Amino acid sequence: MLHIPALGAKSEIAVYEGRTEESLDLGSWHYPGTASAGEPGNFVALGHRTTRPAPFHDLHLLKRGDRIEAADSAGTYTYKVVEIRVTSSSDRRIVDPGSFGTLRGSSGRYLTLVTCHPLGSSAKRLVVVAEQAVPVSGKR
Repeated sequence: MLHIPALGAKSEIAVYEGRTEESLDLGSWHYPGTASAGEPGNFVALGHRTTRPAPFHDLHLLKRGDRIEAADSAGTYTYKVVEIRVTSSSDRRIVDPGSFGTLRGSSGRYLTLVTCHPLGSSAKRLVVVAEQAVPVSGKR
């Protein structure tokens, strides 16, 4: 689960394993091969903005410094937004934790949220990058 307080009423977002349309129809999905929440590396989640249930509809409202919590069976991990950018729909660097290296500190633990941009179009991608802000509170 993701909890994004800045999104108000839509702040709770389910994250499913598996790269399927069914996962996207339920919430968002964890991009295969990327880190899990709280682990070193880049935990990447993708979700729709305009089709049901549109969990990332208001992602454009986030600002640098906003808090994002990712929770799983091992614990809850807090991240702070460090970058928001629009990129091409073919940009695969978004899953690489080193691609934004100059913007990140030394935690080595990142969360990247990806959705289509602009609203109603899949021409580009809106990418929100967050870095783990506090020590791991889970078992990892």
